[in-house]
Amino acid sequence: MNIPRYWEKKEVTFDIDGMEAICNIWGHSDGDPEVARQMIEEKIPQVEEAIRRRWNDEDGKYARGYKGDYYTVDFIREHRLEEISQDSEEIAVITRNSYGSKIINCPEVMFVDIDTEEEDWRDDWEHSGGCLGLFLGSSPKEPAEPALRPPLTPGKIDALARVKGYVDSNPGTGFRIYETTLGLRLIATHQLCDPTADATMELLKALDCDELYMRLCSAQKCFRARLTPKPWRIGKERAPVHRHLTAPGVPNPGYDSWLENYENMSKNYQACHFMEKIGLEAPDPAIKEVVRVHDEVCGANGNLLLA
Repeated sequence: MNIPRYWEKKEVTFDIDGMEAICNIWGHSDGDPEVARQMIEEKIPQVEEAIRRRWNDEDGKYARGYKGDYYTVDFIREHRLEEISQDSEEIAVITRNSYGSKIINCPEVMFVDIDTEEEDWRDDWEHSGGCLGLFLGSSPKEPAEPALRPPLTPGKIDALARVKGYVDSNPGTGFRIYETTLGLRLIATHQLCDPTADATMELLKALDCDELYMRLCSAQKCFRARLTPKPWRIGKERAPVHRHLTAPGVPNPGYDSWLENYENMSKNYQACHFMEKIGLEAPDPAIKEVVRVHDEVCGANGNLLLA
């Protein structure tokens, strides 16, 4: 998995045809700050050249940082919170992403993300109180009672049928199925998988997996799933940008206060809801441990509002 243990950032200002282009350049290592700093220095001329090309392509548009796109970079720029190992081999890493949610990352246990719905930003906008609400957070939605869990949408019903049809046609496969806010999440239980293999991409495509997620899996050499709610879905503003990359132990009252409040609010919600398991369930200890951690942190067996 491409999840470095240490990140370093340097802000660099380039003079592009008499105009300033400010860029945050990142370097990384598995623990040595000097290695990360050296990487930054080596990147500076490459970044300047890339910004100059982009500047000309965009008619002088302000190039705010060649920081790499989260969806195309090979390395995950997130702070490691917990490392899960078996027999001295890393089977999962829990990180915190840029907006504050916990993410589980696995090199071989496959997560499948199937989107069937679209985020209704108009409802979010109205619920959050408009522009100010998007920055300050919105009023939290009321936690759901078990008896009030809404029925599956037609899109989710169709996706569930496709997954079951796939397993029926491929009897050597098996999955745990979860409902998410915008679709379904699967965990493959029949075998471990290589996120860079063509066979893996073919399986994901056959399941109508989100194409963006497929590219992430291949580029970052791991499968990922969100374990805790998206802040704005529970009435909370996003986390302070990149604060999660600050070295552990360094005090930051603003972020620490945000995190404590977010985690308290998250207790009334769950990232996904376990529905059923189908097909083959291999006795692989890595799969079993990842499922245990995932379900426990997600609260997958609860009956709270999905977020």
